[in-house]
Amino acid sequence: MKTLIITPLGPFRTASTPIYHGALYMGRQTVIGIPQPSTVLGMLGAALSIHIDKEAATRDPLMGITPLVDALSTNHNQPVLLGPVIRIRKGQKQVLALPVHAGEQTILVALEALQKATFDGRTLYIGPKYIVGYSKTIIQPGIALKDTVSNTPNRVVEPGYTFRRGLVYYTDEKGETLSVDFIFKLTPDIPPLETAVRLGGEGRLATIRVTGDHQQVHLESPLTAEPGPYIITSFWPLIPTKNTPVYLPSKDLVGLEYFDNPSKDIAGLPSFNPSQPAKLRVVRLGLGYSEVLKTRRPIIPALPPGTIIHLKKTTKDAKNLPHPYLTLLRAGYASILKITLNPT
Repeated sequence: MKTLIITPLGPFRTASTPIYHGALYMGRQTVIGIPQPSTVLGMLGAALSIHIDKEAATRDPLMGITPLVDALSTNHNQPVLLGPVIRIRKGQKQVLALPVHAGEQTILVALEALQKATFDGRTLYIGPKYIVGYSKTIIQPGIALKDTVSNTPNRVVEPGYTFRRGLVYYTDEKGETLSVDFIFKLTPDIPPLETAVRLGGEGRLATIRVTGDHQQVHLESPLTAEPGPYIITSFWPLIPTKNTPVYLPSKDLVGLEYFDNPSKDIAGLPSFNPSQPAKLRVVRLGLGYSEVLKTRRPIIPALPPGTIIHLKKTTKDAKNLPHPYLTLLRAGYASILKITLNPT
């Protein structure tokens, strides 16, 4: 298994929903603090010069994710990606951390906290000394441009398309900027590489490296994991089977087949206050932008990074999972890390 390391070159832009905009101005996006798997796959595809046919992307329910996953790996029983784990670099010191969702902020929790946290059957409490970083968002105005051909090629502003964009970076508790690497496990045998590619929108860049396996973090996927307690390190997708809004009923959302009782088996996000219970949150996640089709993919519900879960079934036991959902798991969604929960 190889290691994929993504190092942002300055603040980067990722979002979980498309830009909301009106006829006048100042729409906005929901910002997320980590690149999601579809973004990372796109970066890897660009670095490896993988070409996706437009017709294949049009036929794909996931608008290009499936042919990209198939181009990177022919193994349908393993994910292409696992992660991320976040490596914080501050001088000579390096700390490994996991992302925990906190609204539009991502909190970085030291990996060692998961071995020392206490669990009372419902709430996983993490003390402040194990919080090693926070995402911060720079809000800037953005203007969408489109290409035109009138005698000579030209670019013009699209009507009604001025918006607020969020650029993400990380700081410590003192507000000092942190240098971070996003570390993913790669199951395909991809040759070593190092190059710069685009990360998210607005021309933001990152270096991307494929190296040998040096980070001993045992990340897993629902495709291969055995029952037990885990923490989600990326978004766990949930695909609605009905148009009406619902809250975690097994029969209405694909992706809950791994749990006997979702309301009990999904414990929620860790608590950073010992007097507050865990919070179970479901976010609205856009599946990224299709560069081939030049359009945004659908928005689905998802369990955010940091959510504590108890898998009760394996993929073999979780019956009737549709092919698009299994493709999302192959793409690296729902990456998990097994944890030991110490009772209070």
